[in-house]
Amino acid sequence: MDIAGEGEGFRVHVNGLYEFHNSGDGAIKGTIFYPFPLADGAEYPDAIRVSRRTEGGGLVEIPFTRNRAGISFAISLEPKRDLALRVDYSQHTAIGRATYILSTTAVWGRPLEVAEFEVRLPSQYHLERLSYPPDRIERKGKKTVYTIRRIDFMPAEDLEVYWVVPTGASSAGDPGPGR
Repeated sequence: MDIAGEGEGFRVHVNGLYEFHNSGDGAIKGTIFYPFPLADGAEYPDAIRVSRRTEGGGLVEIPFTRNRAGISFAISLEPKRDLALRVDYSQHTAIGRATYILSTTAVWGRPLEVAEFEVRLPSQYHLERLSYPPDRIERKGKKTVYTIRRIDFMPAEDLEVYWVVPTGASSAGDPGPGR
């Protein structure tokens, strides 16, 4: 999750990589619903991309359907195969808060084998709350990066980030993603 100032508010960029493995003997076909956080000043994302990783390591976009609360897309996973999906989205939020929805993991009935999250916040911003304690904090350029890594992770709550822009610091014109 990368946070940047944007005029009268903030821009939140999310890049999620999801890896699935079919250890069974039959193909798995289904639809994934991917919800977006739309409360507390967060708008519906204005840029969304869903893609799958090819065997050569490239990305191929896959179609999705928008609805009020998120997107849906079909997946197909052959027996004894892996599938890597990437979901990227960007949304405006009016306040210093961003949410990455994790609580829907409970629907799957089993924990995430490995979960790793990076929250990138402009260094002049003050982090007020991060719902999971970071395992590592480091400065990269003009961003402070909070890394959270969990094994066999069954989230009890969503990943929430609260920040403030100190008096005298500007939220507009700060570095965008990865800068």
